[in-house]
Amino acid sequence: MKSSFKCFSFTFLVVLICADDTTVINSPSGLIKGLKLNYSKTLEPLYEFRGIPFAKPPIGTLRFKKTEPLKKRTEVHDGTKFGAICMQPGINFIPEPSRPAMSEDCLVLNIYVPRNLNESLSVMVWIHGGGFLTGYGHQYDGGKLAMEGNVIIVTINYRLGGFGTFAVGHPAARGNYGLWDQKMALQWVHDNIASFGGNPESVTVFGQSAGACCASLQSLIPSNKGLFQRVIAQSSTVNRFNMLKDSTVEKFAAEVAKKSSCPFGDKKIFADCLRQKTADEILEWTNPSASMSADKMMFEGIVMPVVDRELFLEHPIKSLEDNSSDVSKFFRSIDFIAGAVSNEGSLLYISISPSFQEYYKFNLSIGIPSKAVCDGILSPFVETWYANNSNVTDKLCNYYSAESVVNQSLKATDAWADISFNFGINKMLEYHSGGNTYQYVVSKLSPKPFGPPPPSWFKGVGHGDELLYFFNITKLLSLNEEVILNDKDEDFGKKMISYWTSFAKTGVPDAGNGSTQWKRFNINDKNYLDFDVEITQKINYKPEILDLWSNQLPASGLGFWTTADSRPEIASRLQNITVEAGTDVRFHCTVTNRGDSNIQWWYVSGKKSIAIGLQFGKGISHDKYHVEETSNTSDITVSTLTVRSVHSEDEGMYRCVIRIPRVAYPAWPKENGFIYIQDHKTVTEKNSLVSTTEVTKQGSLDIDVVVKPTNNVKSSTVLSDKQTGQNTGSCLLNGSFLVYACSIVVFILIIT
Repeated sequence: MKSSFKCFSFTFLVVLICADDTTVINSPSGLIKGLKLNYSKTLEPLYEFRGIPFAKPPIGTLRFKKTEPLKKRTEVHDGTKFGAICMQPGINFIPEPSRPAMSEDCLVLNIYVPRNLNESLSVMVWIHGGGFLTGYGHQYDGGKLAMEGNVIIVTINYRLGGFGTFAVGHPAARGNYGLWDQKMALQWVHDNIASFGGNPESVTVFGQSAGACCASLQSLIPSNKGLFQRVIAQSSTVNRFNMLKDSTVEKFAAEVAKKSSCPFGDKKIFADCLRQKTADEILEWTNPSASMSADKMMFEGIVMPVVDRELFLEHPIKSLEDNSSDVSKFFRSIDFIAGAVSNEGSLLYISISPSFQEYYKFNLSIGIPSKAVCDGILSPFVETWYANNSNVTDKLCNYYSAESVVNQSLKATDAWADISFNFGINKMLEYHSGGNTYQYVVSKLSPKPFGPPPPSWFKGVGHGDELLYFFNITKLLSLNEEVILNDKDEDFGKKMISYWTSFAKTGVPDAGNGSTQWKRFNINDKNYLDFDVEITQKINYKPEILDLWSNQLPASGLGFWTTADSRPEIASRLQNITVEAGTDVRFHCTVTNRGDSNIQWWYVSGKKSIAIGLQFGKGISHDKYHVEETSNTSDITVSTLTVRSVHSEDEGMYRCVIRIPRVAYPAWPKENGFIYIQDHKTVTEKNSLVSTTEVTKQGSLDIDVVVKPTNNVKSSTVLSDKQTGQNTGSCLLNGSFLVYACSIVVFILIIT
C-alpha cells in the first residue's frame, strides 16, 4: 500500500472512496478508515473495518465498572488492523502459536460489509463463545457470512474472566461487565451502522455457546428495546445453572482478597484496591482453574453472570415465569431461534483432566466408567444445585447409566449436554412459545470437529462443529491451512446460511428454492428443523429430557416453592414495640423450615443491602451463622447477632436475611404465594413521628419503618417476642442525631 492518501469526496455521500484500496467512513463516532478487499470466491468487493473502539477503555478506575460511552473521535481511526484481544488465559486444546496481543483496552468491534456501502442491509452482531473466559471477535472471520448472506456482520470483543464478571456483592463491583460491554456495542451499532450501509432497525444478535447465553441474556434486558429485533442462540441460553449464586460470589471474592492481600471488610475499599493491581495479577487471581479439584467436575463456574440488581433484579428465569413481567414481555416481542447440535456433551471429554482420569483410574480414550460418572460428575452437580439431595443423586445416576463402558461414556455426555444445554434451551423455547419462535438441531457430522479429536467411542455432532459453515475457521482453530469443504458440505453450509440470514432480514427462516419449510415452535407440537444430510421438519426434540428435569426431579436454583405449605416461615411473632435511643441492637430469628429445602445460613444486613446479603451499609459489622444439616421439619433457632452502626445514612431498615439455596421450582402458588412475618406490628419511638410502609414482592415481605428524628433521647429497649419471650430484634440508635427504626424482613434470595 502506498503512503499517499487521495480521496474523492461527494457532498451527498458519507463514503469516501480512497486510493490504495482503503475506504473512509464518516460516522457519528468519527472518521473510520477500512479495507476494500476482494472476496476470494467471486472477486466481488468486501469491506472490512477493524478494531473500532466502541467504549472507553475499562482500565484504571473503570476496571470492574459498567461500560462508559466513547466520545466522538477527532482523528481518523485506522480500521485496517485488528485491535487487542481481551485479557484471557490460554486454551489447552487450541494451539495459539501467534496469539494476538492482550490488553484491558480491548473494547473494539469489526464490521464486514458485502459489495457496497450504500445499501440498507440487515445487520447480524456476533457474540463469540468461550465460557465467558476466552475468545475474541476477529477470531471469527465474518466475510463468508456477509458475502453469502448479503448482510452486514459485526463481531465484538467483551471483557472476559474476572475482568468481565468479578463481583463483590456491592455497587463498587457488581459484575456483568462483559454484558455491559455487549450492550454498549449494540448501542454503537444502532447509532453508527447506517454509515456503513446497514439498517439499524433490522439487527439480529447471535452467538454460540457462552455467546448464545449472552445473546439470550441481552434479550431479557428491557432497556435494550430498539437496539435489536431478533436473536439466534446457538448451543446455549441462560438457564438455572449458568448464573452465579450469591454465596459463590462472596466466597470467590474472599478467595481473591486472600490472594491479593486487599482488605475484604469494606467492599468499596476492596474493589478500589484491586483496581490498583496489574492486569496480569487479576488474570492470575481470578483464573477458575485454580479452584478445580481432581475428583470433581465443576458445575458452577466463577466467571459467569450474576444477579446484579441492575441489569437483572432477580434471576431471569424467575422473571420469565411471570408473563406479565417487563422481562417476559420484551423477550416475547423479539423473534427467536434457539437450538443445539446432536451431542453438546463433547465438552465433557474436552473438560476431563488427566488428574481426574488418574483419580478414577480410567483412560478417556477407552471410556468413562460409571463410578467416575456418578461420583465425579453427577454427585458434585447435585451437591451444588440440589443441596446434596441423595434422592436426586440416585435418580440421575440411574438415569444416566449403562452396562458397557462405551454406552456409559455416551450417557455421561448426554448428562453433560442435558444439564448445560438441552434442558435450558427447551425451556427458553417454551417461555417464548406463542411468539415468532423456531428450534433447530444439527445432526450432520462435521468434516472438521471443533476442538481436539474425539475419542473413538464418541458419536454425534460435537459442541461448535457447525461453526465452520458460517465462518472461516482457520483463525478460529489456529490451523496452518484453510479447511476446504467438499461440494455436499458447501451446499449444506449455504442452506444453513440462507436460513440464518433470511431470518435476520424478515424474521422468517426460509432458504428458498424449494427448501424444507421451517415451522414455528409451539408448546403443543414443538416443531424443529433437523439439519442432517437431508434437512427435515420434526417434532418434540428429546421429550424425555423435559420430563426428567421438569417432572421427575425437584427443581432447583431460583428461590421458588411448589406449594404454600412448603415455604419456610418466621416462627417468632412480634408484638407492638417501642424503640428508645442509646443501645446496641440485637436480632434474634427463630425459623421453621417446612419445605423441600434446607436453610444454609443467615445474617443481618443494613438498609443499603441493594445486592441482598452481600452489601452492607457503612459501619455495620456482621457475623454469619451456619446451620448445618437442618431438618426439613424441625424448628431452627439461630444465635443472637449484634449489629453496630454509627453512620446517620444507615437510618432505616435492617434485614434478617435467611439464605435458602437450591429450593423447589418451578413456580410460586398463584394465591398466598409469599413468605409472611406472622404478626407485623407498628414500631414507634418515644416523642417522634413514625410512618410505616409495606412493600410486598414475590418471595418477600418488607416492613420498612422510617422513624423521624426529634429530640435527643437516651434509654435502652429491645424487641421482645410475645410467644417465646426471647429478644427478637432492635436497632442501634444514634441518640445524638438520628433515631433508627427496625424492620424484620423475611427475604428469600434468588439462588443463581
